[in-house]
Amino acid sequence: MIVMRKTTVAILCILIFVLLLGITTTLRSSAASTVYVATDGSGDLNCDGTDDQVQINRAMDFVTSHSEYTTVHLKSGTYIIGDTIFIHSNTILEGEPGAVVKLKDECGWPGRKGLIEPSSMGAHNFKIHDLEVDGNLDMQTYVVTQMGEPSIHGRGYLDLFRADSDSVSGDHSGPYDFEIYNMYFHDGANDGIRIRGDRSNANMRIHDNTFYRTGHDDIYIMSAKNVHIYNNDLTWIYGDCGVRIENTDDVVITHNTLYTNPSEPQGLSGIYLSLTNNRYTCHNYTVAYNTIKQVREMGIVVCNRVTGTPGLDKAKDLYIHHNLIYNAIGNRGYGGGIQINGWHNTVIENNVIDGVNGDGIVTRNRFEMGDTTGYKLYIRNNIITNTGYYSGFSSSGYGINNYLDSRHDLILENNNVWSNEKGNYRNVGSYASDLNVDPLFVDRANHDYHLKPNSSIIDAGMGVYVSADSTPAPILNTIGDRTVDEERSLIFVFSRWIIDSITSLLIDAGYSGSYYINASAGLDRTVSTGEIVTLDGSASTDDVGIISYTWDFDDSDGLQKDVIGIVVQHSYGSAGTYTATLTVTDAEGEIDSDTVLVTVQEILSDTDCGYLDIVRGTATIDGDLSDWQNTVGITIYGASDRNPEENNIATIKAMYDDTYLYFGCDVTDTNLHADGISDDTSLHIDDGVEIYLDTLHNNGVAMQTDDYHFIINLNGAVVDDVGTGSGKDYNYTSNILKSVRLQGSKNDASDTDTGYMIEVAIPWSDIGGQPSNDIIGLFLAINDLDNAGDLYFFNWCNLTGSYAVPEYWGDAIITGINNTAPV
Repeated sequence: MIVMRKTTVAILCILIFVLLLGITTTLRSSAASTVYVATDGSGDLNCDGTDDQVQINRAMDFVTSHSEYTTVHLKSGTYIIGDTIFIHSNTILEGEPGAVVKLKDECGWPGRKGLIEPSSMGAHNFKIHDLEVDGNLDMQTYVVTQMGEPSIHGRGYLDLFRADSDSVSGDHSGPYDFEIYNMYFHDGANDGIRIRGDRSNANMRIHDNTFYRTGHDDIYIMSAKNVHIYNNDLTWIYGDCGVRIENTDDVVITHNTLYTNPSEPQGLSGIYLSLTNNRYTCHNYTVAYNTIKQVREMGIVVCNRVTGTPGLDKAKDLYIHHNLIYNAIGNRGYGGGIQINGWHNTVIENNVIDGVNGDGIVTRNRFEMGDTTGYKLYIRNNIITNTGYYSGFSSSGYGINNYLDSRHDLILENNNVWSNEKGNYRNVGSYASDLNVDPLFVDRANHDYHLKPNSSIIDAGMGVYVSADSTPAPILNTIGDRTVDEERSLIFVFSRWIIDSITSLLIDAGYSGSYYINASAGLDRTVSTGEIVTLDGSASTDDVGIISYTWDFDDSDGLQKDVIGIVVQHSYGSAGTYTATLTVTDAEGEIDSDTVLVTVQEILSDTDCGYLDIVRGTATIDGDLSDWQNTVGITIYGASDRNPEENNIATIKAMYDDTYLYFGCDVTDTNLHADGISDDTSLHIDDGVEIYLDTLHNNGVAMQTDDYHFIINLNGAVVDDVGTGSGKDYNYTSNILKSVRLQGSKNDASDTDTGYMIEVAIPWSDIGGQPSNDIIGLFLAINDLDNAGDLYFFNWCNLTGSYAVPEYWGDAIITGINNTAPV
């Protein structure tokens, strides 16, 4: 026993008091509840790049000993550490952009020790977020040579965050209810996050982190309960697995991306779930909405490694759904999409598995295993395509392979299994509800696995199992609430697959009575009394085909069948707001309705301008207006006091599609003249066209931030600016497309010209997106500079003052009319 002298104890107490007093003094200027640590002298505690963990741990100790403080904040900078940073219960360790915790070069770091660890057994309710943790592997020669290997995968060195009972700093096993998020973990030799719990309810949340080359597993959880891992980006699985979970209950792994770099040293599998000891259980897992690509072995491995005859209830209730797995490569005899062994009551559904080497789904184990039989796996609604034979496993190359068929009972329904090298099925029969057809992916080469509208699997009659009371079975819910009853009598019935839009990322089975039909009556409209309004229901969609479109122009008198047709026209004699209702019926008798509001004004607000219809269509921007022939525009006339040969006339038309707002301008002009060649404020004195847009149609005496202005002269030079509320911002830059075609020669007084044509395409994205309403403010003007230097302006609304006054502009109506037919 070591006995400390009283004088030694007294000196230590004085030193601790002085240190805490120093922190307390500097904290007078800090934000409430936060201690700031910095590398530039601006913190409450300041680091010098040598053993910076000392100052960080001092800050953590202060926070945990003062109840009014909760947070240690690392300001931007690189913190060089030579020992562990400890986090306490009920505390937060956070960083700001640019805050990096980095292990020092050649530090002699021992095994089984984390760069960051909980401070004591049972540490709980702590958070770590917004930091970069750099294991600095390449500068740890002793580590990368310790085992005579290029790098140490899984040897216990350089865990970036570690909470493990065998840590050298003490027994830290405990419930560990914590949250780790917005972190960047990289360049370790073992695990990015390593947790060994005590099987009590932990409430662990690991999300929105990035992992890169961590060495062994990016996330490794053992002997825990209640773990949620989501929205993480595991960018280079370098040692074993991206996410590895052992002997743990109640786990959700969702919305993660897991992949590796095929040109570099690679790890093994994306997600690995394992029961290793009969003392434990693995219950209630959900693995969903993950993207797993280019891993060296399997996308998902589910493994019961307990020998003997473990009970069926040791590992059970696993729900794997809506995952995308492609291009698993194959390594050391193992490869494929999903490999499973000894996990009872498993549902694998709604996954896309494409282009893996091995098997799409296979019952197989790579370790010792027990002799238990009777495991039930429900495999349904999956698309499994283009599986390749992998020479490391002679029984591979199948879509679904029940390799361990004596132990596993596979119940298949509604799968589309197609074009797998050795066959679609092995040791399991193709079920009547399965399809074996090309799914017609939108773009398989670029891994767009949406389905083309004509895909036969969208609209096929599919079957599902239901219980005697017609409820779906089996269904696995989220953590802690299972509804599976394996002893129910299951009946096979047929129903239709649902699609959630024209293309669907993954297939979803529809139970009895489900259908898909969607009526679309188009955008709301604003018109004047007596004006004909065109209503278009062509955007309506259905899974079997619409056979009837009926319209009621005013629902105030009850829903009536006023007219039949996809595109119809109507006029209203008095001002008001009317609700027009479209009702569609499909070939199976399913019905859906949608409404459109028609606002009727007695007199349009801009009486001098009127309005211009913007019709649906796409223009080729080449100065040739032949593709505008079915579009009606407006005509602007020049000053009446000019000579007839100088009296310009302009016809301007407008179209739109999902990407652009188009204008086509045909101008009569006997003298073509333009000098400006770049964006400047003098372009308005050249021959050219000006376009003003009020995208929110909110008028005003000055241009607002939703108001835009464009000038295009005969040289194709452009002025573009946006309103500020009091003027214009000339620094605004657009990406408009334009083309000018001259009918005559420019800047030549010796000839007589006839005019010019200008086409313009303005990206919706440049002007705040396509408006949600169907009316925008519009003003159009023509600038005319003659060879003699005479300058004339004429415009749509006959304005004589400033053009930049939105309340004086006209109206443009975004219609459902299509340019492909005369209007």
